[in-house]
Amino acid sequence: MPTPEPHSARHVFIAIDCGASSSRVIAVVWQDERLKLHELHRFPTPFYDRNGGLHWDLQVMQEEFLRGLKAAAETYGSDIRSIGADTWGVDYVLLDAEGKALDDPFQYRDGRTDQIVPWMDRKFSPFERFRETGIQNQFFNTANQLCADLQHGNQLVTQADRLLFMPDWINYLLSGVKANELTDASTSQLMDTRLGFHPKLLQAYGIPSSVFCDVVQPATVLGSLKPALQRELGVDFKVVTVASHDTASAYVSAPCMNASTAFLSSGTWSLFGVETREMVLAEEAFNSGMTNEAGAEGTNRLLRNIVGLWMIQECVRDWRANGEKVDFGELDQASAKEPAWRVLLNPDYGPFLVPGEMPEKIREFCRQTDQIIPETKGAIIRAIQDTLALTYRRTLNALRDLTGLSLERINIVGGGAQSRLLNQLTADATECEILAGPIEATALGNAIMQMKAMGVIEDMAAGRKLIQESFPLDRYAPRPVPDLAAVVARFDAICQQTA
Repeated sequence: MPTPEPHSARHVFIAIDCGASSSRVIAVVWQDERLKLHELHRFPTPFYDRNGGLHWDLQVMQEEFLRGLKAAAETYGSDIRSIGADTWGVDYVLLDAEGKALDDPFQYRDGRTDQIVPWMDRKFSPFERFRETGIQNQFFNTANQLCADLQHGNQLVTQADRLLFMPDWINYLLSGVKANELTDASTSQLMDTRLGFHPKLLQAYGIPSSVFCDVVQPATVLGSLKPALQRELGVDFKVVTVASHDTASAYVSAPCMNASTAFLSSGTWSLFGVETREMVLAEEAFNSGMTNEAGAEGTNRLLRNIVGLWMIQECVRDWRANGEKVDFGELDQASAKEPAWRVLLNPDYGPFLVPGEMPEKIREFCRQTDQIIPETKGAIIRAIQDTLALTYRRTLNALRDLTGLSLERINIVGGGAQSRLLNQLTADATECEILAGPIEATALGNAIMQMKAMGVIEDMAAGRKLIQESFPLDRYAPRPVPDLAAVVARFDAICQQTA
């Protein structure tokens, strides 16, 4: 391990942080014993509908990345040490032998996987798939997408020379090196993280093993920028594989990770879990919806995917599409004025997972479950926030049962950590102390793995300590909830009724 460097000078690490809704190019600056962030470029993650299929727009993404890189080069020049990319999981780009994309990739919410599960069940039962890979069965898994393509006659899979997951593709654009990074590849439901891509699964599904690349760990230096990029930007720096699944990067940044603290990455999805050394493959984990994803430095992320701020984001998108001015802070204030725990939803209800008309879907759900119909924006947002807090309580208890950990507090990171009301509701529902921050968890975790790769810090623990010293946490103590047991029972009944 290289000796950590003194840092009297400024060191800059560029994080390409792509979410399913928006993407950013961020400079993480290390100077004077502290980390600081500078957002250089932000853009909506581009996708389009082609003949009823949802596709990511690779060309627009490349153009936007280049804008961000030019801003980085102009601002920080030779102080830039490296760059790394993180994205959502499961989606992939298929390349031909010359390294060109065969087509714009499907978006994970595309509906082509709707009918593939019965076929997959005939190959392996749902629990067998979980036991072999550690990954929970989700309609959007890479395994489901590839099987759907093959069964629908889309032969691009068999024509492809290589498959790169989305962050791998970005790294390839930057460095020219093809590799599959571990944390993102682990979400595919095609891997045993101890053994690599699973030959038994690939053979049964008809997926050619030759399309996959060597699996590399986070904090691997792939090489320098491609010569053409060096000439265009006027600078050169290293390309590093970070913990490239965005949740894995967020975990890296969690400053309070220990045996008494659960972790919640609060964004479009809420990823609620703990860090373990081994996968948890018990049937109880499967039945409670847990998944195991690879983390940095040999860790395992035992967590549950929860539809998080997606429902709020979709409400805002609907209201704005109708010409209404909507501010997230004002929505929080309006929600705080609404009665607590009055309207509860099932976050796993199928229609809530699909884009479009979210406010009306919520009202229709309330009609079906004989609840008060939330008419105002504040009432709708409060129903979502109360539901999330109760979902976090249920998930926390499942994690305690599976791991034996006490889990007396929750570290909330990501954009959702800015909602003071949701943080307090989560404290109240879970009866736990909440530690909120850092907000830019994914970009910070991305940078920490770059710093490790470049010999600036020794390991993830040193990075977490640096983050805690750089970004103070907000604390929320739980308040008593009258008749909490009755509220929880009503929530459970609504979820069972609409399962």
